[in-house]
Amino acid sequence: MKKSSYLLTFLLIIIALWLPTTVKSSLSRELILSIDGKKRVINASQFSATIIDALDCSKLQISDRLSLRGQFFVNSPQIDRNTGKIAVAVVLSECVETQQTAIFIIDRNSTTLLQVPGSRRLKNPNQTYALNAIAGLQYLNGNLLAINTDASGTQSLLAFKPSGKYAGCIELAKGEGRNLCPQP
Repeated sequence: MKKSSYLLTFLLIIIALWLPTTVKSSLSRELILSIDGKKRVINASQFSATIIDALDCSKLQISDRLSLRGQFFVNSPQIDRNTGKIAVAVVLSECVETQQTAIFIIDRNSTTLLQVPGSRRLKNPNQTYALNAIAGLQYLNGNLLAINTDASGTQSLLAFKPSGKYAGCIELAKGEGRNLCPQP
């Protein structure tokens, strides 16, 4: 083998060792990350967001804004193989067949809430409009794609740029519910 082939193989091994791997617990309340051979356990309750126009499950009415903590993770976390960033969908509340979910990005040094726009301007990085039930997450060329669904069968596909900024949405399936694409 040529020296360049050895170097390339060595670099690929180093990159593969640096990239995190994830394992979701059976209860979905914990996420176990393995980075550089060290395990890090993350509990869903460590994630929080202020949801605008949130359903307050204790009163069964819409609240102007509501601070919520993560209850459990849904679906499998997705790893961007180029950056090592991990996307997780976290259910913040669940009642009357409605989930309020948010997507967070975990990297080596921080956790970032992906903001979903709505009719009012978001005033700080911890605010977002809630997503319903997240049916799947997938990275594609650094962009994060998320399938948002509701109990009626309505589905939408949201896209976020590599920076985490909301890029757009298309409706995939129309059920009995409203369009799930954000309406800024």
